Amino acid sequence: MWEVWAGPVFGAAAPVLAWFVAHYFKASFSYLLRFFAGFCLLANGAYLGVGSFDQIADAGNLLELGTPVWQLWLFGFVCAPVGFLLWHGLGPGFGLGAPAGKVNVRHSYIMLGLLIAMVLIETVLMFV
Repeated sequence: MWEVWAGPVFGAAAPVLAWFVAHYFKASFSYLLRFFAGFCLLANGAYLGVGSFDQIADAGNLLELGTPVWQLWLFGFVCAPVGFLLWHGLGPGFGLGAPAGKVNVRHSYIMLGLLIAMVLIETVLMFV
């Protein structure tokens, strides 16, 4: 059971910790980590919370191992709203909203490079 819980819990907590560290040190890219942390919280919360209804993937495994369904729902009800909360107010960093902020071009190129690297790595791993 610990192994199955470790995925969603680590998948939600690690990005939040990375954002906290970047925010603490006032890194210029901390808004990107905040967005990613919000996404991970929302995704992992929905993954277990909604997954419990059809007993799919990790949610199904946890239910088979004896985890009460209310724990999956609680995880979802805590993580998903906190993910939305982290997203709140990030628009100007992405050039959106009334006080349209300026998008950092260097950050955009770094994110594009990370996306290309991820696609290439996944493509290679698919054929290995």
